[in-house]
Amino acid sequence: MRWLRVVRAVSLVSACDAGPASLRPDRAGADSQQERPTGRKGTRTGDFDALLKHRMIRMLVAYSPTLFYHDRGQARGVIAAASRELKKFLNRKFPDKRPFTVVMIPTTRDRLLQGLIDGEGDVAGGSSRLHPPA
Repeated sequence: MRWLRVVRAVSLVSACDAGPASLRPDRAGADSQQERPTGRKGTRTGDFDALLKHRMIRMLVAYSPTLFYHDRGQARGVIAAASRELKKFLNRKFPDKRPFTVVMIPTTRDRLLQGLIDGEGDVAGGSSRLHPPA
């Protein structure tokens, strides 16, 4: 269970961008409250306040035999379990009529960080290779 807390904390920090804008005095201006539009449909960028408004977190994930895979129509693996825990945590921490939704978007490993930059997802879930392929 300890690894779930660690994964949840890392996921939350990635999603929160270091917390709501009201808690960050250096970014507490009017610009931090607005979302930055992007050129493609279905993409958005913003801080945690934007995630609270939409009540949805898009998690970019890479397929892996242990981290994320589909089994009989169900998402399985460590990242799938962490996303369910993140959803429970956010719904407890920020109660509202509309519950949070965590959507997992499968992508390739090399597109995880670029997808975050492009606004295709809010959180990236995956692992890095420690050794280059031989």
